[in-house]
Amino acid sequence: MDPSTELDYLETLLPLVGIIFLIAVGVVFMNQQFQKSLFKQQLAREELKNKHQLEMLQTTIQVQEDERKRIAQDLHDELGAALSISKMHLLRLEKLGQTEPEAALREFPELRKYVDSALTSTRRISHQLMPARLQTMGLEKSLVAMAEQASAAGVVQFEVDINDQLTILPWAASLSLYRIYGELINNTLRHARATHSQLKIELNQARLLFFYTDNGQGLRLEKEREGIGLKGMEGRVSALRGKLTFGNREEGGFFARIELPLA
Repeated sequence: MDPSTELDYLETLLPLVGIIFLIAVGVVFMNQQFQKSLFKQQLAREELKNKHQLEMLQTTIQVQEDERKRIAQDLHDELGAALSISKMHLLRLEKLGQTEPEAALREFPELRKYVDSALTSTRRISHQLMPARLQTMGLEKSLVAMAEQASAAGVVQFEVDINDQLTILPWAASLSLYRIYGELINNTLRHARATHSQLKIELNQARLLFFYTDNGQGLRLEKEREGIGLKGMEGRVSALRGKLTFGNREEGGFFARIELPLA
């Protein structure tokens, strides 16, 4: 090849090589930036996930603590008071029995009243811990009975649609769903201004889908999304390793969707 031709060839090739090199450097740089951006996004997602899990754990613990406080308060205020007064009457009877037997006999009806009050408080607290209806009727019939009882008020018509029997659910899941449905009914009656509500439960071998709706005014304020028992529901669902989503429907009204794994 002629030296001058070879020189022209090199002069033409070198800029092309330079351009290719710059393109390669740019591609490497862009790839590095993309990887960094992707890594930052993954870190942000993990941080949000960890934050949400921490909030759910805190909510679960708070729900349990609130229930313990309520039970302790009930035991102290009702059962404890009734037993204390009964004890006072027994001490009085013990003294009167030795000196005034007839007066002691007159004290028995009053003592019986406080013993009956203590028994009533015991049954009520026991039913709150272990609902008798749920124990005797099972979850499916208990949900239907709850809906019928709420509908009897004549304000909202509550409907329950279950595609399968719920006998395979463990007690913890049954109790949580029972409590959650009661809380949803209460929220609808108190806040929604609705006329109709529906609960659908679909069950298969892998999961349970719990879908609640009403045709009311929905959640209007951000503080409502954080209140009216929704945090407590999140805690119960989280304890069952499930997922709760809720909000306003496009056609109007409120919805709550719970998905529980059955494995």
